[in-house]
Amino acid sequence: LYRQQSASLVYLPFNQNADSSIFYLQPDSAGASDTLRIRYQRQLTFLSAGCGFVTFFNIDTVIATHHHIDSVAIRNKKVINLNGENIQLYY
Repeated sequence: LYRQQSASLVYLPFNQNADSSIFYLQPDSAGASDTLRIRYQRQLTFLSAGCGFVTFFNIDTVIATHHHIDSVAIRNKKVINLNGENIQLYY
């Protein structure tokens, strides 16, 4: 993600074919980047005949480097919709 303005909320897509996703976060162009590894369990769920299957996630752990990130909190382990806050990063 690249923005000229600051952001307080971002959506990061999880890998539906693996049990973890890795993201590289660099808050500005001058500093080192942080690595955010999110480990989760996947649950393939039949939603309906029209929608088919969806993947729900259950977050196990979040591991981050601490160049810019101070700490990480898991707010909601179950990822079942796009509007919920699941992980909060503190800088």
